[in-house]
Amino acid sequence: MKTLLRIDASARKQGSHSRALADHFQHRWLEAHPGGKILTRDLAENPVPHLENATISAFLTNASSGHAPVPGAVLSDELIAELKSAEQVLISSPLYNFNLPSTLKAYLDHVVRFGRTFGANESGYFGMLAGKSVCVVTARGGSAADGLDGLDFQGPSLKAVFEFLGFNRVDWIALTGTSNDDGQLETRAAQARSALDALFDPQPAQPSADNIEWRGLFSLQDRDAINALRAAQVRAILAGDAQSYARHCTDDVLLMLQGRDVVSGRAQFLECETQLFQTTKFEVMRQIPLRVERQDDLAVESGRQELATATGSAQTESFKARRKYTHVLRKTAAGWRFAVLMSNNSL
Repeated sequence: MKTLLRIDASARKQGSHSRALADHFQHRWLEAHPGGKILTRDLAENPVPHLENATISAFLTNASSGHAPVPGAVLSDELIAELKSAEQVLISSPLYNFNLPSTLKAYLDHVVRFGRTFGANESGYFGMLAGKSVCVVTARGGSAADGLDGLDFQGPSLKAVFEFLGFNRVDWIALTGTSNDDGQLETRAAQARSALDALFDPQPAQPSADNIEWRGLFSLQDRDAINALRAAQVRAILAGDAQSYARHCTDDVLLMLQGRDVVSGRAQFLECETQLFQTTKFEVMRQIPLRVERQDDLAVESGRQELATATGSAQTESFKARRKYTHVLRKTAAGWRFAVLMSNNSL
């Protein structure tokens, strides 16, 4: 049974545009997951307290030290357990003074916690909540016409937090101009609802993962994580998001594209993909995995790709419509990541 954790941050209980969008998402989610479980946390009705020194000290105290439990730490444990129990998270949040409401920030301060939702190793920090997705629906009074787009810091903040925690997917749906007296609010709201609907509509362009030949010891969680990793790669390429693509790779990733020298390491990978997306836009990207074979913490995936670039893209001839690929995946502390990416135009 699938579980959705819904978090509402608007101070308004009635007439909230962000809550209305979240209602629409929840309705579609229940249609897609009959019998699914909904957990709700209303931060206006039950606000999470801001961090205090005693709470921070409790976070840093070893649980075996014999110290008495601190209420703030107990609440944090409860919130983290709730977050971990959900495969999907829905957040409805208005824009308050260019950023997220303080109640939502307080919630995040309790769940972004070292050793519980993120960790660190010799390669740096890594998230511990891989295999999850979050949809953020937000509303703001102004619109692009007001010239304040550069002052909306809520989106980048929340995207960074959930990607830091290891979430494989972050969707962002925004309703703007709720205070504009132009008679177009319902039109914009309908567009936002349509964007939410698109998250649930089947995507026939992507093949079913049921036909993959799995060789070796893969748990159901491994298979789900690898399928989610592949889907995240497709979304990043179609969105031209080099940063997101790089986050799904190991630090020592190797990229081998036809007609190019080997790209080594995440920094070079990010630079290469950023330059590529500046000149080439992909309109279609299908991964058709045929086999995934595992040996210890490495897995090799082979299959076919189908691509289409936008008219006028600079490197259209470098990417044939049908290609073959081999990807080497490595299971890290942060989850499955791309270690080697190879593709070839010939079939």
